[in-house]
Amino acid sequence: MSTHLVCPVCGKPFECGPHEGDQHVLSPIQECPVKKGALYVFVKDDRGDSIPKAKTYCGSNSFGTDSHGYAFYEQLDADKYPTKVVVEESDKSVSSNYYAVHRTSLNPAVQGGKITMVEFVLHRFGDMLVKLERTDGKSDLPRASFQVSGLNHSPDPSSKDDEKGQASFPKLKPTESYSASCALSSQDDLKNFKLVEDQKPDQKVKADQVTEVIFKVDPRFWIDLSLVDQTNNNLTGQFALKQDGKNITEKDVGGDIHHVPDLQSGKVEIEEITLSDSREFVSLS
Repeated sequence: MSTHLVCPVCGKPFECGPHEGDQHVLSPIQECPVKKGALYVFVKDDRGDSIPKAKTYCGSNSFGTDSHGYAFYEQLDADKYPTKVVVEESDKSVSSNYYAVHRTSLNPAVQGGKITMVEFVLHRFGDMLVKLERTDGKSDLPRASFQVSGLNHSPDPSSKDDEKGQASFPKLKPTESYSASCALSSQDDLKNFKLVEDQKPDQKVKADQVTEVIFKVDPRFWIDLSLVDQTNNNLTGQFALKQDGKNITEKDVGGDIHHVPDLQSGKVEIEEITLSDSREFVSLS
């Protein structure tokens, strides 16, 4: 199969033989009128676009790739040369945006008068935005803590607290699967809101894109009840609540305010108040 690659010395095209994986040595190696051999390294991304400024090694020598994604190692003796690309040592434009999935090193043979071509493929990161949305469509959101983790890779940091109901997790790997979780941050938020679900496993991101993971939150409706007399002394008694004609709860009320959570939006009827001790004047608050 012909390729767009040609020898810069003789102009002959390289031929690509059978290979497996994302990295390979092009073969058969084409003859070139030079006394020694050469090795050319080409670094590209998962879309096939060239990557400049990637740090490559051939034996003890090192070059960054040029604007076309190539690093040229010439005038080499016939031998095998450990060849690799190192993302962490590359320019920030590479190390901040790409990562390696498969092998990043080879040990190709160089022959006199011939050029060996080696390719490496790097993958692009993606971002994840984890956010809250209310089921009733309103914009007032509780404070929340978000966490993202993966089996083989987790963001740094892996958890974030945010008062705006969302948090961004950059530089995730599209080749990995992540689990996102959410927890409400304060007792007041837990009193006023309820998460529909707090875990979302098997989340994937797309390269060069922001993938949204949305947690739904329901508003809670509640009331606090206490029984007091006209001198504000606490009373002991019992009450019953009804909503839409249905019994909700029947509780004993002591000295503290009684919290009744998880009501529906609408009117609540308070009836059947029974005091444990006899008082003439009773107010309900």
